Amino acid sequence: MKPTQELSALLAAAKSKRVLVIGDLYLDVYVSGELLGLSPEAPVPVVESRSRKVAPGVACNVAAGIAALGATAQIVGVVGDDADAETLKALCRQLGVDTDGVVVQAGRATNQHTRITVRDAHMPERPVLRIDSPRSPAPAAETEAAVIARIQALAPTVDAIVVIESVGGIATSAVIDAAQRAARAHDILLVGDLFGQAQFAYGYDLLLPNEREAGNLVGVRPDTDSAIDDAGNRLVTEYNNNAVAVTRGPKGITLYLRQGRIHVPTQEREVFDVTGAGDTVTAAFTVALLAGADHHRAAQLANLAAYVAVGRSGTAIVTADDVQHAEVEISSVQKGGKLRSREELARIVQAAKAQGKKIAFTNGCFDLIHPGHVTYLRQAAELGDALIVALNSDSSVQSLKGPTRPILKQDERAMILSALESVTWITIFDEQRVTGLLEELKPDVWVKGGDYTLDSLDQGERRMADSLGCQIALIPPIEGVSTTDIVHRIAEARGGTQSL
Repeated sequence: MKPTQELSALLAAAKSKRVLVIGDLYLDVYVSGELLGLSPEAPVPVVESRSRKVAPGVACNVAAGIAALGATAQIVGVVGDDADAETLKALCRQLGVDTDGVVVQAGRATNQHTRITVRDAHMPERPVLRIDSPRSPAPAAETEAAVIARIQALAPTVDAIVVIESVGGIATSAVIDAAQRAARAHDILLVGDLFGQAQFAYGYDLLLPNEREAGNLVGVRPDTDSAIDDAGNRLVTEYNNNAVAVTRGPKGITLYLRQGRIHVPTQEREVFDVTGAGDTVTAAFTVALLAGADHHRAAQLANLAAYVAVGRSGTAIVTADDVQHAEVEISSVQKGGKLRSREELARIVQAAKAQGKKIAFTNGCFDLIHPGHVTYLRQAAELGDALIVALNSDSSVQSLKGPTRPILKQDERAMILSALESVTWITIFDEQRVTGLLEELKPDVWVKGGDYTLDSLDQGERRMADSLGCQIALIPPIEGVSTTDIVHRIAEARGGTQSL
C-alpha cells in the first residue's frame, strides 16, 4: 500500500515554497524522571531526573513543521540575550529554519516552557507539572521597530506569511499590521493562528483557531456544535477572513468559507500527547495551500499531520514521510487493518503493559500465508495477551531471499495478516534483524518458528532480548508446509496439464 499520487505531488510541490513565520519564540524543555514517591516535607511527588531534552516551541515549532514538510521556513521574533536564546536558534537551524530574522533584546529572558514527566512501574510516562517563564512584556519600541523592519525586508522573498499570536508579547498591533500590509503588498498568502485577542482576528486568507479560541474571539461559549458554527461563520463574515478552519481535536477540522461550511473528520487514534498538535496543523495547512490544494484537501493533509503528532510524546515535528506513512496507516485501519508505525506501537505496548498485559512478538516475511503460518501465529498469540507481527518490508525480503521474492507485496501481506484473529498489531520494518525493534517495543515474549534453536538464533538479537528480560519461545514448524513448497507446486502445475 502506497501513499496516493496526489499527496506525493502536493508534498513535492511544497519544496519550492518559502514561508515567513512571525510570532513568539519558545524553547520547550522536557525533563523525564522516575517517580520515587511523596516528599516527607510536603505531599508532593519526588521525581528523580533521568533525562532532559529541548525542542522548538510555538512559532519555532510551526516553522520547524513547515521545514519538515519540505518548504523553506524563516522566523521573525524576539529572544533574550541569554544561553536559552543560543540553544533555541541553534536548534532551529538544525531543523532547517532560517533564524536571520530573529531580534535579540538585551535584558529580556527567552520564553520557555518546561514540562516534567514521570514514569513508575505501574503507569506509562505521564506529565506532572509545566513551568512557564514569566509572561514577557510588550517589546521595547526599538525591538518592535526591528521586528517590523525584518518583516518588510523578508516579505518580498516568500510565498506566505504566518502570524502566531500567543502570550509572549511579540504580536503587537503594529507588528500584525505590518505583516498584513506586507502580505497585501506582495499578494501572498496570509495565515493567522491566534491565541484569542479579537482585535487581531481580521483580514486573513486563513484563520486557524481551535474551538476554545474561536469562541473567545467572538465572545461565545463553544460548548455546542451550533455555537461553534456561529463563531466560525462570524469570523468569516464579520471579521472579513476568507476562510476559517476550526480545529476540533478528535472530531477533525470544520471549515467555514464564504461558500459555506465543510466538516473534515479525522481518523481517531489513541492520543499520547496533544502538545504542539495545533502548531502542526498550522504548518501542514499552510504548506498544503501553497502547494496548490484547495481548503478541503489542505484540511485533510492537516488532519494527517495531527494524527501523527498526537501519537507522539512532547512537541512533535511531523515530516513529509510521516504524513505519507500516516495516509497508508489510516487507509489500513479504515479497511479493518492492524498496521501501526513502530513509534506508535512502542507507546501502545507501554500503555498495555502498564495495564498488566503480556505482549508477544514475532517477525517474518509471511509471504503466501499458508496453514503453517496460521497455526504458528495462533500458537504465538497464546503466549501473551496481544501479538505483534513485525513484517519484513519488500526490500528486506528481497535482501534475505533473492530478487524473485516477495511474491506478495508488503501491503498485501499486511492486509492478509490483519484478517487473522490471532494477530493484534502489525508493523513493517526494513532491517534484516529485529534488534532495534526489540529495543523499541520491549515485548515480554519473542516468538521464533522454523528450525531455530537458541544457539542458531542471531546472537545480537538474542543478547538484546536477554538484556530486556524478554522470554524467547521457539515453536517448531509443521513439516512439509512452506512458501517454498507452494511455489514449487505452482511451478509444477504450470509445467503440467493443470490450469492455474
